[in-house]
Amino acid sequence: MKRRGKIQGAVLPRYHQLTVVRRLLQHAKAHGVGQRYLIQHSAGSGKSNSITWLAHQLISLYDDKERSHCLTA
Repeated sequence: MKRRGKIQGAVLPRYHQLTVVRRLLQHAKAHGVGQRYLIQHSAGSGKSNSITWLAHQLISLYDDKERSHCLTA
């Protein structure tokens, strides 16, 4: 899809981004909510995308029925 001279499409994670999202998601499942994480990549490596993908995945850990954070493995 082209818009204003730019091609738009799906943004797929690079290997290091996929790795950090999987590791942090696994840690959140094992240790619960309320943790703080530091995502360190070099400049221009996609930290914002990594954080966005992680946030999207963390939403799946939210149990809508109980309206509380429920982590199920």
